[in-house]
Amino acid sequence: MNVDKKNVVTALVNRIKKANPVNIETAFLTDYMPPDKIKYEGIKDSYTPTVLAIFKDHSDVYEVELNDNFAAQKYRLLTSYAKMKNGDFHLVIPSKYLNSAKSFFNENNIHAKIIHFATKD
Repeated sequence: MNVDKKNVVTALVNRIKKANPVNIETAFLTDYMPPDKIKYEGIKDSYTPTVLAIFKDHSDVYEVELNDNFAAQKYRLLTSYAKMKNGDFHLVIPSKYLNSAKSFFNENNIHAKIIHFATKD
């Protein structure tokens, strides 16, 4: 079964709404504004998170990945941004990639909270 990113984002946004954020930003759903690209001086690449949840005292960054092609520089940048905003970086992945994601983050010394979901394949 192919997992559709828009469906995952819809479920994620519904979960985030329960925490009463001030704002939610995502480019994947039409009722929301997209988050800005995140870029730091000295780093040539910029990344737009899948979802940005903005609360009164912090912002959380969510990145949905449907495969195990993990990107260290991207996650470091998103983690740094979340930390700067007193929040957390969350990687949202199919459960079948949970162990490889944990290993990847440990090997690359990246702090992330992992949210995983079951698939039928």
